[in-house]
Amino acid sequence: MSTEVTGTSSENSIIQQVLIGSDKGFIFIVDYQTTSLQGVFKCHSMPIRSIACTSAYVATGSDDCMLRVWPYDFQEFYVEAKHTASVKNIAISADGVQIIASTDSGSVGKLDVGTYEYKTLLKLHSTVITDIDSKCYKDNQLIASISCGDTSANANVNSKTVRVYTSHGLIHKLDSHSEFSGDEVPTSLSVS
Repeated sequence: MSTEVTGTSSENSIIQQVLIGSDKGFIFIVDYQTTSLQGVFKCHSMPIRSIACTSAYVATGSDDCMLRVWPYDFQEFYVEAKHTASVKNIAISADGVQIIASTDSGSVGKLDVGTYEYKTLLKLHSTVITDIDSKCYKDNQLIASISCGDTSANANVNSKTVRVYTSHGLIHKLDSHSEFSGDEVPTSLSVS
């Protein structure tokens, strides 16, 4: 492995590790400064599709339909939530208390890390969610997501839909056919 470290010294001192999920369910931890492998841990039985970190824990989502929350030593997970479809995307709230997970089936759920309570919030899309982000504002939670196009034989597979929800329901839907110019297809998003 070869990498070149760029940026200011203050930027480089913030980044300590890079966590990489594998198609065999392993997490590889690489030291950012030295690029040396620091550890390898078996976390899932199938490919890991999403990793999110806080200073206190690591959350992983996998094709084994599991969302798991781990300490950094990866010895045993704190909590797991079983889904009916592969967990493709996870987002952690700014305070680290909630984890939002989306699945291949288009559903979104929320895990409260403090109470270990999990609940399905809603079915945002009828197809795979390709990206998701979430922010909490006082008593309201905002969730934004992008879904893949319908994969049926008659559908445009490049079609994507962006949806923005709050705790109170759908507030905006953007369809790539009507609201994005020409061949533009949304691929990622972030809520600020």
